[in-house]
Amino acid sequence: MPVYLAGEQPHHGSAIEALNDEAFGPARHGKTVALFRQGVAPVQDLCLVGLETDTNKVVGSIRYWPVALGETRQPSVILGPVVAAPDWRGKKIDSLDGNTLATALILNSVYLAQQQGHDSIVLKSTDASLIGYYEKLGFSRDLMSGLVLSGANSAHESTMLMGLELVPGSLAKASGIIGKHVSPKVFVPSKVQGLAYAV
Repeated sequence: MPVYLAGEQPHHGSAIEALNDEAFGPARHGKTVALFRQGVAPVQDLCLVGLETDTNKVVGSIRYWPVALGETRQPSVILGPVVAAPDWRGKKIDSLDGNTLATALILNSVYLAQQQGHDSIVLKSTDASLIGYYEKLGFSRDLMSGLVLSGANSAHESTMLMGLELVPGSLAKASGIIGKHVSPKVFVPSKVQGLAYAV
């Protein structure tokens, strides 16, 4: 069954939460990066879902959240979580140009972030084994060498930070703690339509 990507809508919320609960478990709410999401709305036009063509069932999701980088509170967005349903994990999908669902979600959302004028994207890898995967998609740990997370597990979690410059040099001088971006928690339906697959 083919899968297509679309902008996240409010009625997708419960299905997305179920996917994330299955993939990451309740411990995900205790991660340092989860603090960035509390009381803050996601960046609506970067949040995508993967839907089965015949049923419109949600089988994948990617979300982004606004963050402030370092002492200057430089605006950026943090990627995550990105998730695919068990039956679709690691499977190359013809309707997504032969990419896996997770890869297609990342590539398309990165393209949208660039088109919408974001300077950079940051992420925290959930596992050291995924560092190489994100590097293939253009992310780098070196770009985050001056930035850290705060919290009880910050020393370990900060080693998993990776960055992607959408504007060259945008992360070069960023240093200090990655902070929460304060904004109202109001989710407005995504206006993303007619996604063109971006490589």
